[in-house]
Amino acid sequence: MRAKEIVSCFCALIISAGLFGCAQSGSSSSDESSAAESSEAVTTASPVTTAAPVTTEKSSSGEAPSEAETEKDSSSEIELIVDPMGELMNTLPDKELENKAVKRLSSTKLDPAADGSPFPSLKLFEKKYGGRIEEEITAYSERYNALASSVMSGTGPDIIPTDEMDLFPKAALHKLIIPIEDYIDLDSELWQDTRERSQFFNFSGDIYAAVIEAVPKYVFVYNTKTIADNSLTDPAELFSRRDWNYDSFEEMCTAFSGGRDKAALDGQLYPMALSESSGLPLITMESGFVITNIKDDRLADTQSWMYDLARSAVCVGSGETGNGIAAGRTLFRAAELRELSDAESLPQFGDAASGEVMFVPAPESPSGVQYMSAQLRGYYLCYGSRNPEGAAVYLNCLKAAKELDNEESEQLLRARSGWTDQMLEMRRECCSLAERAPVIDCSSGMPRGVEEGLYHDAVSGTVLSEDKALSWEEVLEKYRKQVEYAVLTTNDTEPIGP
Repeated sequence: MRAKEIVSCFCALIISAGLFGCAQSGSSSSDESSAAESSEAVTTASPVTTAAPVTTEKSSSGEAPSEAETEKDSSSEIELIVDPMGELMNTLPDKELENKAVKRLSSTKLDPAADGSPFPSLKLFEKKYGGRIEEEITAYSERYNALASSVMSGTGPDIIPTDEMDLFPKAALHKLIIPIEDYIDLDSELWQDTRERSQFFNFSGDIYAAVIEAVPKYVFVYNTKTIADNSLTDPAELFSRRDWNYDSFEEMCTAFSGGRDKAALDGQLYPMALSESSGLPLITMESGFVITNIKDDRLADTQSWMYDLARSAVCVGSGETGNGIAAGRTLFRAAELRELSDAESLPQFGDAASGEVMFVPAPESPSGVQYMSAQLRGYYLCYGSRNPEGAAVYLNCLKAAKELDNEESEQLLRARSGWTDQMLEMRRECCSLAERAPVIDCSSGMPRGVEEGLYHDAVSGTVLSEDKALSWEEVLEKYRKQVEYAVLTTNDTEPIGP
């Protein structure tokens, strides 16, 4: 974010909070030096100068001031230094934490900033409240079991991220997480802009998570050199002019793979990514209840198109690692956007620094709306938390420092993973779409049989392998009763657990 944008952002935050007035001019240089020494964040802020007021006064000689005199006056302009971290510390309430340690369970560690320091939100938690995060890292596939085991043993974590979208509603049903509004005021000025997003985690009338923001999930990754070598139009260009749709996507896939030993699509994620481009998740939450869209005609139309695409274009059905992208043997691979932030994963797609790696959202459906597969970034409070008050304070820091964290994320992507300006701009586009038109699925948060049957066997089966492919009508005939029964029993069941 540019310096002026940082200034305007935080000035707006201060005004809206109604807590503090505008910064006063006229501070001495020694005061500014002292302020700079009191905060590490000052060194990262760009100086902002106030413009000298225009005057029509005459000089002592009775003549208008000369150009030289004007320049001399302007040289005495007062320099104001805006300290974003200091402003955030002032806007958050003072609170003395009895327990300063917050235990976080996740499959990924918190990233350091590009310079190795903590991200702004964690730095805010440390500086303002003396807090610290204790991380417990477990394998992604073991997160739910690790949470359940630790809760049952009384050694549970305080928080667990919502990002994976695979713990809800089952974690609420089994009382592994607790309602969050006892500790966080979602109607407060800090949280009110995402209260509606937090309603997604409403189960039986209680909200179980505080949402910081909606973020992109699935994107389609490609190699720009492969696009050029095959005389295809860059998908990012098609996206920019609203020509990235089912028709152009299908034309590109069939032109690339038709009659040759090449694959248009790779990986295990593109079936769900394409399905969600319809604008409809298979299973989602609405008004505190689980609902399914499997009988909606719009979803059926997209699924039928996917089935036909699988039979006309070559698709890699084994879930390969994506090595065919860099070699020019594969056109697209659907991946989670965060996978591209891993410097070790990028080479399989090409040389990012030279501009070979690029991505776009799933194509636009015939509805005329560009949807974005999304997940909700936030946290649950865990059952049996030993420090829910400290956890709530940390979540407040995350929410307050969201813009600074996002700015730091871009710096990290550029420094660590070699992201180009074009990649960063597309990321911003995807983030904007995730806020405006998100598609949020919680199939993986349903009982295990439903997740495996509906996603792995049904949706994936329609496109991942021509030998096992089922038409959508066959999918519904095979799984409809099972899905509807699971939805019904989940909605009618009282929370159970510890």
